[in-house]
This record gives sequence, structure tokens and C-alpha cells, in this order.
Amino acid sequence: DKTGTLTQNKMTVVKEYGEKELLAKGMSLCSDATFDPEKGKAVGEPTECALVDYAVKSGFDKTGADRRAGEIPFDSMRKMMSTLHEEGGKIVQYTKGAPDEILARCNRVLRGGDASPMTDEIRKEILAKNKEYADGALRVLALAVATYPSLPGKIDSESLEKDLCFVGLVGMIDPVRPEVKDAIGICREAGIRPVMITGDHIDTAVAIAKKRADIIITTGGLGPTCDDLTKQVLAEAFGKKLVLDEASLEYIKARFSKRGHEMTPNNVKQAYFPEGCIILPNPNGTAPGCIVETEAKAAILMPGPPNEMVPMFEASVLPYLEKRSGYMLKSKMLRIFGKGESSVEYELKDIMASQT
Repeated sequence: DKTGTLTQNKMTVVKEYGEKELLAKGMSLCSDATFDPEKGKAVGEPTECALVDYAVKSGFDKTGADRRAGEIPFDSMRKMMSTLHEEGGKIVQYTKGAPDEILARCNRVLRGGDASPMTDEIRKEILAKNKEYADGALRVLALAVATYPSLPGKIDSESLEKDLCFVGLVGMIDPVRPEVKDAIGICREAGIRPVMITGDHIDTAVAIAKKRADIIITTGGLGPTCDDLTKQVLAEAFGKKLVLDEASLEYIKARFSKRGHEMTPNNVKQAYFPEGCIILPNPNGTAPGCIVETEAKAAILMPGPPNEMVPMFEASVLPYLEKRSGYMLKSKMLRIFGKGESSVEYELKDIMASQT
């Protein structure tokens, strides 16, 4: 868990895009954190505290102004939450959450105080801004709004989280603890392999990893479906374009034919790779891996299923890492019978000491 462990758990809004006044107000009201005047800061969950503090700095204090009439709580499947508030004789709904999910539910956009139809051009502009923030290692949230003459009779996601009006984005940063780099070094020296498991947008995860590591290893996301984005994101992070590898395409076609299955058009996606990369064969599946590299950095992409990933790592990735690092790690398993571990450790302590 990186939040509060690798990071300081002090979220701060540092970027904003859209209708700034309404953006600050809506983000604050669609949060359960409250502002404590005595402490001069918000109290509650760190992300929501950042939003409430951001609103106060922008001139909106929710204290006494929050007349919440209903809510649809956040859940990880929808990746959003909504709250409904009494404002000026009507009901205003604020919905905040993951930009991709919020944008998919918007058919209008607020510009200059007026709602206009959402167009493909505006949608691309918003997604580009979202990516810009995520590439800068920011956590990004979006806000949308809807208005009703009275409180809806049914308050649930299916009824209300649709046909929304897009308001804007905020980008937040949670600074890394200064001691993290040394702690990771100590772990590696002790033979512990640190990994980062994140629920963040993949662009954010890659941006963070690229800043802190010379070699990034990913598993999964090499399939044919629209949510398999690993190659696309890593290619963009390394400034490469995706190009078709004919040899890989022929291999994928042959594998489908051999099994008597029809190859659908979206499987062609698995034969596209970042330009100039090293392609890693996958004799056990239809998703070849690859290595994207520069002089200083490298990203190694492998499929997720263990029966494909493990053989690829042993056959292709491990030799690459040994060649790149200039040294080789070897291990040997010894099975001991008839002796306790303390006796064995005592007899082998000189050998063990020389190896660490």
C-alpha cells in the first residue's frame, strides 16, 4: 500500500481544469470531509480533505452551506460517488470520480457558465488534459453536475448517474516520503524484492515508476480488449509509436488456426509493439511480451497468466537482466535432514556471510 506508506498521505490539489468556481464548490460538497476552523484545515479522509482545503483556498467553505438531501456512495466498480443538495429551491447533484468513468456519463459540458453539447473534440481535449496530469504523477478526479426541480424519487446510480454535465478536473499530488529511496535500497540488499501495486490510473503508475526506477516490469494488459492498455501507455511514456510486427501477427494467426478457433479482428492488437522494442516470444499464448528501452531506462512487458509469464521470464527476461546488469544471481536449494536449523546455520555461517 503506497498511500501513507511510500507517500506522506498529504494530498494537495495542484492543478485544475474547467469551471474553477463550481469545480471547487462541487468537489467540496461531494465529500464527507469537513473544515475545522480551529485547526485551519479539513478533517477526514486525505483525498477528500485535499478537496475541501482546495475549495476553502478558492473561496468556498462548505461549513453551514452543505444542505445534503441524498447521496449515492462511492464504490470501486462505478469509481464515483454522487451527492444531492438543496440549492435555491432546486436540487443540485454533484458527481465526482475517475475521469474516464465520469466523462462516459456526460452528454454536456460547462463552458463559461453555459452548458453546451459534449462533442468528440471536447472529449478528446478533456482526455488529453487527464493524461497530462496523470503523466505528471498526479491523481486526477473529475466533477460533473445535474439539476432537478425537486428531489428525485429514486436515488441510485442507474437513475441519476447519467446525462451529466461535465464541470472539470483536479490533479492532486501526495509527496513521497524522503526516506523511501533508502528503505527500498535496504530491502534490496536484504534480498527483498519491492513491487508497487496501485489502484491509480495506469498513466499515473507508469509516471511514478519511471521516475523512481531504472527498470519497470509489468505483467498483464497485453490482451486484445479495449482495457488492455499496457503497451500503449508504455510506448507513450518512452516516446515511441506502436507499429505492426508481421511475424507476430502470423504467429497469432497460426495459433488460432491450429486450435481450430476463429481469430477476431481485435486480436491484431496483440501484434502491435512500441517501435524498436525487443519482442519476447510467447509459445504458450497469443500475447508476446516486449522490452522497451533507452540507455538509462527499460520497461519489460509480460503477459499476466503464470503459465505464459513464468516461461517467458526464464527464457527471455532473466538473460536480458543478467546482460544489462553485468552480474548473475544463482541459487541452490539444500535439503537438510537430521539437524536443527540453528545447528545448520552455525556450521554454514561463514559461507553465508561471504555471500551477502
